[in-house]
Amino acid sequence: MSEHLNKGISLFESREYKSAKESFEAVLAEEPNNTTAKTWLRKCHAELGETGQSTTALFTQAGQPKIRHEWYQTMDHLMISILAKGTKKEEADIRLSDREVNIIMKLPTGSEYMQDFHLAADIEPSQCTINHTPNKVELKLKKKKSSQWKSLEEVGTPAPSVAAPEPVSTVEKSNTHKPKKNWDKIVSSEEPEQEGDALNKVFQDIFANGTDEQKRAMMKSFTESGGTVLSTNWAEVGSKTVKGTPPKGMEMHSWTE
Repeated sequence: MSEHLNKGISLFESREYKSAKESFEAVLAEEPNNTTAKTWLRKCHAELGETGQSTTALFTQAGQPKIRHEWYQTMDHLMISILAKGTKKEEADIRLSDREVNIIMKLPTGSEYMQDFHLAADIEPSQCTINHTPNKVELKLKKKKSSQWKSLEEVGTPAPSVAAPEPVSTVEKSNTHKPKKNWDKIVSSEEPEQEGDALNKVFQDIFANGTDEQKRAMMKSFTESGGTVLSTNWAEVGSKTVKGTPPKGMEMHSWTE
């Protein structure tokens, strides 16, 4: 029967679903409990759009109890629990692919439970685990990309997943909301220096670049004249008291007057 099975798989992968279906049916005619052939036959029915005839109905005895499943997720994993009591690991065929989970299990009643999950996004089959317990079967599926799925299975077009937000540094956050200054504009918009400021700058430059003798002359003349005379000639001001020279129209008074 392996010849028919391999032929059917090859035909299915070549998208010759009708011929593949006939090969899998030939396998099941000789081996009714061949779970691999059942899984591939279900896929053929799905591809051919044969929704009127359920593959579950083909291989399940009447009166099969309804089996409930639950699921939850983290950013990296998807957990599916099949709430079927009394199933045995050796009587279950669970197959994982990038986007599908195919389950066939023999129930204590003798009937078979079949379920296909067409996942909303890709998983890593090699990093998934399956755990059989007395009350349920647990599947822990590793997501290919860390994300939050909006649904377990795709609906129509694949359901978009919500990606994990990338960390943003404190520096990036502060720069995001803080407008950059246009220094060229600020400089050009500044008011021109006042005349007094420019004159003071000239005096400051003279003092900074002058000799020690010139600096002494400037300090002595400025202090003794009450700020009305500023001389750099030490020979002129060094030997006498510098008298104040008020601006035209003004009089000079000492602090004691």
